[in-house]
Amino acid sequence: MIPIRMIVLLAALIIVGYHAEGQPLPVHGGETPPANKAGKSKSGTGDWEVLFTDDSKMKVSLLDEQLTLQTPHGSLTIPTRDIRKIEVGVRLTAAERQQFDAAIVAVGTQDAKAREEGKAQLKTLGNKIAPFLKRAIHKSNGDARPHLEQAYDAVAGDRDQRKHEPSDYDTISTDDSVFAGRLEAVQLRIATYQFGELNLRVTDAKTLQFGRVSGGDAKLEMVDGANIYQLCQTHLGKVVGITVTGGIDGAVWGSGPYTADSTMGTAAVHAGAVKNGETKVIRVRLVQDPGVYQGTIANGVATSNYNQFPSGAYEILVK
Repeated sequence: MIPIRMIVLLAALIIVGYHAEGQPLPVHGGETPPANKAGKSKSGTGDWEVLFTDDSKMKVSLLDEQLTLQTPHGSLTIPTRDIRKIEVGVRLTAAERQQFDAAIVAVGTQDAKAREEGKAQLKTLGNKIAPFLKRAIHKSNGDARPHLEQAYDAVAGDRDQRKHEPSDYDTISTDDSVFAGRLEAVQLRIATYQFGELNLRVTDAKTLQFGRVSGGDAKLEMVDGANIYQLCQTHLGKVVGITVTGGIDGAVWGSGPYTADSTMGTAAVHAGAVKNGETKVIRVRLVQDPGVYQGTIANGVATSNYNQFPSGAYEILVK
């Protein structure tokens, strides 16, 4: 049976990719896509794997020569041949955005009933609004702030759930850098073995990965750092690549190795691997519990002492 995702992509090819006369639609500045070459890649694109929002996967070739990322510091154009991974941030539909904005306004009023209705409305939108709600809290003042914080607690869940909180930024990883912003393109041009060339809607994808992302090591395996406990079981003794954003407020025990439940972004700042607020791929070795952890102060971060932690530990390797 053909996966539903492939059927949707094939439909997109028919509806979006062609005029009624059967001619290709112009894309990106009036250029016309090259003729259909199923399974063929342009030089420098190679083989990619797309992880879709429904968790299905597909092998593709990425045909766009370059991608433009709108960052807080301006527009950045990155050649596709340099990209190793694209992580797509959460997006709200027009209806969800309208619903979200109306609820924020309601929570900010002096009407108690309207506030409660606004908070209930935010909760119905689910975990995907967490990053947008967090930004609204930072911009709020006065009486609205505690009510928005209550709404955030309702949609963000407990500590473990917040580790998997979606980001509203897209990230592009190269061999030595990670850039955060918003992809300018609404669709990406891909080639598939099954259906030839298609337009992939960015909102349909979670990640696009080229081979293995590395932090300077082409064989470095990239993993999700949200569950170090699991990695200590499956990757003990291995060096892996993890994308982190440096911070200074997380709890950390030890000075390297760090306990498996130490906040990795803060531990990375302590180790000197990243700066506060910087997003980067770091090299991490998963190790056994050493039996005792010594806290120290380094790079503006104070870590704590701890005794045995059987769940495991990790070291941050700094070149």
